Amino acid sequence: MATVTIDIDSSKNEIYLSGDIKALQRHRFAWRYARDYLHPTLDANRLVVKVGEDDIVSVLSKIHEMLVKYGFEEARSDSSEKVLCDFFEEERKFSAFSEKARHIRNNECDVSDFQEFVDSVSSNLPARSLYPLQLLSAYHLAFSQNACNFSVPGAGKTSIVYGAYAYLHALPEENPKHVDCLLIVGPLSSFGPWELEYKECFGKSVCAKRLISGLSKEDKRDYLYSKTPAELTLISYASVVSLKDDLGYFLRYNKVMMVLDEAHK
Repeated sequence: MATVTIDIDSSKNEIYLSGDIKALQRHRFAWRYARDYLHPTLDANRLVVKVGEDDIVSVLSKIHEMLVKYGFEEARSDSSEKVLCDFFEEERKFSAFSEKARHIRNNECDVSDFQEFVDSVSSNLPARSLYPLQLLSAYHLAFSQNACNFSVPGAGKTSIVYGAYAYLHALPEENPKHVDCLLIVGPLSSFGPWELEYKECFGKSVCAKRLISGLSKEDKRDYLYSKTPAELTLISYASVVSLKDDLGYFLRYNKVMMVLDEAHK
């Protein structure tokens, strides 16, 4: 059986296929799949696959699918093995968080664990007392990693977010759920309320940065790549498109809680 070795250069965002490449090219269906879905270029005796804007794991999955489907043996280098191991570890963590979030949603949470959360929020959200259902919603949000809240206007969704943030922000920095700052994506009209609500919840003004039309794209990019972002960053949906890659960097290299406000619109 022909063997294809997979290697990765993360600095160049490239995947390399080496080994029995000629056998791969001779296989009509495998080569058609590679051309249509991977768009490789030939470099000496290996194929170079540009990852581009795709997630590197999704590209590796396509390569794996191709090799298995068309009868090739797959060999992985240390670099590709590490990427996949990291991915599966994140999947495991997400699954554990999701299971806990499901129990919280069904009001099956651990009483002592919930009380610890309530005590933390009471201490770290000094100017606002959340109602019991708001606390439960904030608790669910803090542990689910990904959540939606479509409560009616006036239900205190912003306070719930700040309650979850207060807990996550107060966690030790080595805790994987610890966050340093907030990124709010929403309509321009929401920026003021988010800043005002912060003061009403925490009893102090927040260091905020609005990425609005008054700033040049270069200034926005400089901010997103800076090492000391504001605690509260606000950006409109319209601005996200032109800064997608820069926002990706910001999210990867900072411990951020991201909120999509008015997401249903």
